[in-house]
Amino acid sequence: MSLHSQENFLENEFFESWIDDDGQPEFWVGSHAFSTNWNKVSNYVLVGNYSIEVSGGAERTLSQENIGEVIPDETYNAEVWVKGTGEAEIGITYPSGHTSWIEEAVTLDNSDWTKISHEATTTDTEGDDGGIRIRTNDDGGDTPEETIYIGAAWLSTQESPGNWPEPLASISVSPDEVYEDESFNETFTLTLTEEEFVVNLDSGDINLGGDFDGLNIADVTRVNNTKATVQLAGNLSHNTCEGNYR
Repeated sequence: MSLHSQENFLENEFFESWIDDDGQPEFWVGSHAFSTNWNKVSNYVLVGNYSIEVSGGAERTLSQENIGEVIPDETYNAEVWVKGTGEAEIGITYPSGHTSWIEEAVTLDNSDWTKISHEATTTDTEGDDGGIRIRTNDDGGDTPEETIYIGAAWLSTQESPGNWPEPLASISVSPDEVYEDESFNETFTLTLTEEEFVVNLDSGDINLGGDFDGLNIADVTRVNNTKATVQLAGNLSHNTCEGNYR
């Protein structure tokens, strides 16, 4: 079970994992040397413990490509959250060697985190050389030592969830193992960690997948701020090998 079906194709979307202390976030590639152009910082953070700092006074590009098979003739959605001074823009790459850039770079001139979003439709060429590029540059003004911080990045065939870039709450499901049955009827308890159910739940808030797709959601009850129960019934047959709860 999952409360959100959206999937971010990017790894290390919040720049929490780093290869070393020289400023290289895992899975990301920079157009210039990480040790002198990109920095791991903790003083300007959007989500988690770190963000990435880059000079806004010269053109620099941060990218993550080869995200896997790119779907031909499909619309992809990109989103990044930045702050600081300078200019920033994003591009979506897709086979073979194409990049669709946002129509106009966004000028950053304040201390607030700013969302930059873009969408592009791929060609009919198949391949896995697709991904996202984040480009920073001088805004042409007189601000000395321009600096830009990048806090989060998104790329998917779906738009980001409404609460993104806030991370999804950790959720546990009990029981975590059941047996197939033509007359399956089981009540599961969902428990949130470090978050709360702020509204009552209904069947529309629960997405079923794998072997559970097609079961009836007989009842959904919010027990308290951190716990809810979901009753599933129907013919449960282990066919897809995707019967794990998540």
